[in-house]
Amino acid sequence: MASSSLTARTLIILFAMMSGILNGDDAGGKKSSKKKSVKPKRFRKYGKLKPSDFRGQPPQTKSILSKLDAYSMTVMRYEMDYKYTVRNSRWTIRLRALRIFATFDRMKSWNQKPFDDELLDHEQGHFDITQVAALAAQREIAEKLKKRRVSGQGRSKTQAMKRLRTKIDVLLQRNVAQLPNLHRDYDRVTRSGLDTKQQTAQRRNQKQQLKDLKAVRKKR
Repeated sequence: MASSSLTARTLIILFAMMSGILNGDDAGGKKSSKKKSVKPKRFRKYGKLKPSDFRGQPPQTKSILSKLDAYSMTVMRYEMDYKYTVRNSRWTIRLRALRIFATFDRMKSWNQKPFDDELLDHEQGHFDITQVAALAAQREIAEKLKKRRVSGQGRSKTQAMKRLRTKIDVLLQRNVAQLPNLHRDYDRVTRSGLDTKQQTAQRRNQKQQLKDLKAVRKKR
């Protein structure tokens, strides 16, 4: 059994990151020789969770969270590709592509039994749930962008971008709304990882979903 205590995590949906602009936003120049600091968030594409990814501290005061063995925070984020035009002092920013992915917040996630492989695998399941949802949302939006344009207009680039992001939020609204239930169902069915038979079945299904969605993305 993974643990005698329940595991839990919180899901925060953040749609605030925008990068990967078509005309480039990566800085050039020499690489820094300074030692790299630990990034608070890691992308799903970087591989499976490791004990070292849980860098947060359990609550010190007595609460529901303090009784848990592990707590994971997964976050859905996106990057966009866009192009803009300016005519008569009016900005139009058109969405060309959206890349949606899951991240894991290291500093807000903790594990009191970091070398419990079954507990770690259960937490990986929550990370994978968010990644499956992200890839599914990306596929759906890619199909929508083939049929219609999504853009934001305004008197400034800031205003146009704000309106475009609002439209993106609407596009993702259904996918975002489903996520909390997916995480709750996973915990309910597996009894937070204590039901090893169901845990194995759920993880097998999640891995297959990721494989299928990645295969679809490669075909595009």
